[in-house]
Amino acid sequence: MPSVDIHLEEALSDYNRKVSELERTGPLSELLSAYLNRGSVLMLMESYVSAITDMDAAVEIIEEMEAAGNEVEPGIYVKVFENRGQLLFTSDPEGMANDYRMIIPRLDDLDGTTRHYNPDDVATMCLNCAEDLIDTGFEDEALPFLEKAIFLLRGDDDPWCLNRLTEAHNLKAKVLEDAGDKESAERHYGIAIEIGSGLYETGDLEDIMELAMSYVCRGDILEETGRIDEFVSDHVAAAEILDVLFDRNELDDIELLVSIHQGIASALMKEGRMKEAEKHLLAAMRMGVDGIEDTMISLGINPQ
Repeated sequence: MPSVDIHLEEALSDYNRKVSELERTGPLSELLSAYLNRGSVLMLMESYVSAITDMDAAVEIIEEMEAAGNEVEPGIYVKVFENRGQLLFTSDPEGMANDYRMIIPRLDDLDGTTRHYNPDDVATMCLNCAEDLIDTGFEDEALPFLEKAIFLLRGDDDPWCLNRLTEAHNLKAKVLEDAGDKESAERHYGIAIEIGSGLYETGDLEDIMELAMSYVCRGDILEETGRIDEFVSDHVAAAEILDVLFDRNELDDIELLVSIHQGIASALMKEGRMKEAEKHLLAAMRMGVDGIEDTMISLGINPQ
């Protein structure tokens, strides 16, 4: 058995004993922690049904303590609802969203001194919750988490923080764009581009696609609002990043890059900039896209 599994088994055994003892003697605050800790171990062991059972028991204790006028330590409170929300992500997205909603009023209490969460942990939790909410169609609920993450991360020049800040601004931009606030979305994509470009230049950008998609998404907004030159500039920047990945055989979504080159070419051709458009059609053709060569010939462009 791997050593990590042995440690988890030992931890589970310890928490089983603690839960059994505290169920008999209390106090509730310690039983709450025991259920949370055992459930967290069960999550690591992928015993998800048992983990949910422990988180349900923890929630019941929280409700009992609050009904009696007793305060629950903020870090423990948030961790219980974060964990149960994660466990419900696939089977019950509405339940997940409800649990994450319970966290929102406590976000300001997470000041880096609570149990389970230092400032980086808070930022990570907020980004994870926001992504889960966006992925399951609860975008509006994601904004408080993103605002908390941005508040915690801004002003720190550590590469880890800057990478997380890039993610946060991109996610906030997506939420705002989906809500119809294109102007604010464009601004947040711009912030993500500024931070991500700096990380890219120093070799500290963890996910190059993060920066590429910032350019793509902002460019789409620019195109929708008729700023074609700026649209072309953003999509060219995205294509240059993705071209590097393509040349390294590291690009998973070649169709995305082809689509970007085709979109740039189409915009340029509408403005009569055929020579520039030719370059992007040739780039798409070298990726083996059917029909590009015929398109070029019909436009009087030599594909050779």
